[in-house]
Amino acid sequence: MRKLFLLILPIVFSFLSYGEEKSKEQFFKGFDSYSALSFAVDDDLSIKADQGIRLRFSNVTFVAGLGLPYEKCSVFPDLISDPSLFEVLVPRLGLSLNLAPSSLPFSAKLDFGTLGFSGALSRMKSPVFSIGSALSSPYTPLSGINSSLPGFSAGRRPLSFSLLLSPSGKSTPFPSLLVAFNQKKDFFLSIYKQFSLPKIPKLSLSLNGGFFSHSRDYNSSWFQKLRPYPENWYFCAEMEAAILWSHFEHWSAFSAVQSPYGGFDFWFRTSDSLILHDFAFNSAFFASTPGLVTPSGSVPGTLMEMLLNPQFSFWVGESRLRLGFSVLGEIDDKKSGEMKFRFDANIQNKVFKSGFTASSSFCSWNVSHNSFDDFAID
Repeated sequence: MRKLFLLILPIVFSFLSYGEEKSKEQFFKGFDSYSALSFAVDDDLSIKADQGIRLRFSNVTFVAGLGLPYEKCSVFPDLISDPSLFEVLVPRLGLSLNLAPSSLPFSAKLDFGTLGFSGALSRMKSPVFSIGSALSSPYTPLSGINSSLPGFSAGRRPLSFSLLLSPSGKSTPFPSLLVAFNQKKDFFLSIYKQFSLPKIPKLSLSLNGGFFSHSRDYNSSWFQKLRPYPENWYFCAEMEAAILWSHFEHWSAFSAVQSPYGGFDFWFRTSDSLILHDFAFNSAFFASTPGLVTPSGSVPGTLMEMLLNPQFSFWVGESRLRLGFSVLGEIDDKKSGEMKFRFDANIQNKVFKSGFTASSSFCSWNVSHNSFDDFAID
């Protein structure tokens, strides 16, 4: 039975901020506190809790928190007295130190804790994209690898360390360099540079990669169709480029992934966006070699994707109406295909905002026979 959220209390003494940034010379910048309590009803009443604090100084930020995932209230008394409670709780810890020595052309940022990573690292671990909102901003992913301290409601993450070296001045020819590793024995780095050319206002290039530890065995029936392989470090690298003109954005990436079964697998992903005053058109494409095993150990099973997304904007009196339509075609490693559609609309003015969403998927076909063999509506 799907959970029915009858009562969600973020009893959120949300971000009780004490203090403000008044000057760069001020040592103590502020203190944030967060508390949240939520309830859900399934066959039993479940409870979820989060608590955390953030201390901000001129060059240092410290985050500490603890979370309890949804647990049934009926087992909660026994859980409290059980030592396994500490295995259920989700710890959140983060320390960030910013250094900008005047004698060096670089500034340094050191992060430690249960960090979050986005950009190229997330994409290397999960390169396949989804249909998303038909009114989303241009499909231009984040360049390079980015690290961040844990949020007050972040999920379980391994301890990680990252070092980011960034050029102190915009005119310096040096790129940004991020080096990181985590408790799971993953090691990765990113070299990123953004610059401009006479007729191109923004151009960015990055090289990302690392060694990632994962394995596969027969402990789960889901793995029975895949050959096991021992835990080891497997290499993955990605090259990406992004170009921004006044009304056009382009992004593309190419990745080589070491296969635990020998050799390398490859994937390519690109997206383009045309942005005019009241019209935008986004497109995205993905293709990979069969049998791709990502650095997270997952097998996407998708050989090709193509997405088209026109968006329109109108003024109705003092209200702005936005319409968007997305179509996503997919072909998997079994040579079968599927089409997904999504329509989004919203209208808003200074007083209110209202939206509507509809989605469906149908037309599963076998590519080798080029015929429709299934029809389904979600």
